[in-house]
Amino acid sequence: MTIHQTFRINPYSSPGQTSSSPETYRALGLATAQDLMAVAETDLWLWPTLSPYQLAAAAHHGGSVRQIGGVWWTPRKSHPMGAASWAASAEKLAGTPHRIVVGAYDELLCQGYRDFSPRLDVVCLPCPHDGTANTRRPSTLNRVGFFGHQRPNRGIDLIPELVAALLSKGYEVVVQDSSGNVKRNRDDPRIRVIEYIEDFPAELAQCDIVIWPSHWETYTDSLSGVVSESIATGVPVIVPSGCIPAKIAARYGCGVFITTIPVLPYWMP
Repeated sequence: MTIHQTFRINPYSSPGQTSSSPETYRALGLATAQDLMAVAETDLWLWPTLSPYQLAAAAHHGGSVRQIGGVWWTPRKSHPMGAASWAASAEKLAGTPHRIVVGAYDELLCQGYRDFSPRLDVVCLPCPHDGTANTRRPSTLNRVGFFGHQRPNRGIDLIPELVAALLSKGYEVVVQDSSGNVKRNRDDPRIRVIEYIEDFPAELAQCDIVIWPSHWETYTDSLSGVVSESIATGVPVIVPSGCIPAKIAARYGCGVFITTIPVLPYWMP
């Protein structure tokens, strides 16, 4: 395998939420389509996370290269112009022969895309999380984990308070802080802060439960890698209700759901 930089534009970039110009958003797809022309001849292009402007780029080469694209969120999530871009590309692909398979990593997202662009077939792809062997089956909880890229929509402001409360009750705590955004006000031997995780599932498997204090509104149109990996590894996860990750955790019977509207949490089995 050869690894090289393909795109001039960061795959997760956007023109900014304040920019509503279709031309600005279309430029992302055109630049990405041009970059793809430099890719060596291959049998398959795999898009692990396919954004709307990447679909537009893929459609430029839709008849010449076999492609598989997977989506983690609906077109409306990342940028206001994303939905319009996706709809235009979906209509183009539906009306011409192409060699692209578009799929989502859960049936909930698949149905959302079918409702949004019914002429483009969207298949259900296997979730790319395998988990790992989990030998911890304690009768009591000892170690609590916070994983993922900690940021405002992931409840980063709540983490210091939650960690302090857990430590005061005698729990061990693991916090992934790859971005360096978590404020640390105290040193305690029972808290372990990890800047980079080499083996994500193995680290998850060392916890008895994972807390995912995200804002549910942010994930009504999106999956979560942390929740998916927790399910695959067999580690219970606490998630806010009303979002797609909570519905998936409920399906597999491995989550505890909490609403964030009342003053006192309302717990559901």
